[in-house]
Amino acid sequence: GGLIDAGTDLTIMKELINSSVLVGRNLNCAKGSSIIGGQLFIQNHCNAFNLGSSLGVATQIHMGPHSLIFQKLKRLTTVSEHLQENLDALNISKIRAKTLNVSHEEKEKLRIQLDSAIETLQTEKEAISEQLNELQEELKKYRPIYLRIAGAVYPGVKIVFGQHQFDIIEPFKQVEFYLHPVQQKICYRALKTS
Repeated sequence: GGLIDAGTDLTIMKELINSSVLVGRNLNCAKGSSIIGGQLFIQNHCNAFNLGSSLGVATQIHMGPHSLIFQKLKRLTTVSEHLQENLDALNISKIRAKTLNVSHEEKEKLRIQLDSAIETLQTEKEAISEQLNELQEELKKYRPIYLRIAGAVYPGVKIVFGQHQFDIIEPFKQVEFYLHPVQQKICYRALKTS
């Protein structure tokens, strides 16, 4: 079904199978637990045990608030582009309307309608530009985020940090994934065992 909002923190004791879950802060998994299939959106940190399965079940883990922000950015950018296309079309119509073979009153009525439509679209486009700027500012507040796997992560798992993704091709055991702050790519390192 839809996206389940788990609130701030979520702890998985046994398994989470084929679920779409939004976790406001941290996801923690008990020893021996598994996340198999579905999509998880985790705002801060994830301490998982097993991720995916040896059967290669498609499982997506979206880390950080920026995953949701990038989705919003993409949607708003598309809307903004459509508004611009419509504005361009209206401006062309306005130019063509001047050459129509109709009375002066008809031309004036058409000009007023076109100007009104252009003004409405312009206002909408400005509101969307404002939202886009706010989202860009939100992205600047980025804090380091990690995904730790104490057990194993299997092929079929896709790890996403914002616009960056990492597909698991071979199984890893006891590993930590993070977004490198300088190189802006997903990196991994062996998990320090205490």
